[in-house]
Amino acid sequence: MRVQVTESPSLVWTGTILWEEKGYGKDIWYVIRPDEYSVHVRRGSGNSEYSENLVRVPNFVNEIKYL
Repeated sequence: MRVQVTESPSLVWTGTILWEEKGYGKDIWYVIRPDEYSVHVRRGSGNSEYSENLVRVPNFVNEIKYL
């Protein structure tokens, strides 16, 4: 499923949701493969996520719109 993620007014990117992970309470983390590889540089994702081109995005911090 395609999504647009807004992390701040200046950081908006698109990608594909691969799966969801349950956090604490009602929190959900989305595992997203970004369309642009440079998203990792801006976000500072960990080594394993970087090599797999995956980003974990919490729904309680970011605005996620389905495209």
